[in-house]
Amino acid sequence: MMKYLMVLSVILVSTITTTAQDFRDKRVVVVEGVAEAIIEPDEAVVSLGVVTEGKDVHEVKAENIAGVQQLIGTLTRRGILMKDIKTSTLKLEPVYDYKENRNRKFVKYIMRNVITVKIRKLESLNDIISMSADNGSNVIESIRFVVSNREAILDSLRIEAAKSAKIKADHLAAAVGAKLGNPLNISENGNGVQFNGAEYGWSQGGIVNTRMKEDGPMVSAGSIQLKSTVNATFELE
Repeated sequence: MMKYLMVLSVILVSTITTTAQDFRDKRVVVVEGVAEAIIEPDEAVVSLGVVTEGKDVHEVKAENIAGVQQLIGTLTRRGILMKDIKTSTLKLEPVYDYKENRNRKFVKYIMRNVITVKIRKLESLNDIISMSADNGSNVIESIRFVVSNREAILDSLRIEAAKSAKIKADHLAAAVGAKLGNPLNISENGNGVQFNGAEYGWSQGGIVNTRMKEDGPMVSAGSIQLKSTVNATFELE
């Protein structure tokens, strides 16, 4: 079960004024409400694949294809569905050494085949990374952590932000001896997602930004902050 801490706050930019341009001849109160939630991710999206190189283009392609097939086979046996595996990068190109006289000398071919994998069971992430490295993969480009029900949480935050803005508008109106009327305008000023953790990557050069243990990298998911900001204008009676 995903655990998360809901933190609600209301940041108010509040005025009681007569707005001639938008609400002619009306007294209004303008408020801004912000609702936030700190979430533990429950899924990950990993970009990993195979890089091969050599002077013979056919050997480079054959080795790369074999490595990718081995990698995908390992992932599916581990329970990853084919619908959660897709190619993100496929590149085959020559490498040249450019001399001072601008003549170029062929060095080798490099083929890069990277797939993006959605891991729906976050607890299996470390095992999948280790197994992939042992079975075909020699490059991991990135790991991105996500919340599977992100939109549902954002919908709840929108409601909480609107409710909080309404409560504050009530308080402001009462403070000046007025009564809060109908809303004249309600809008969402965007929503934000902030990942509180590290980006992870692994290549033939080694593992970076990970805590190592004897059987492979230990990756920490951190947390994700979701936020909704609602602006509202109410009429004063």
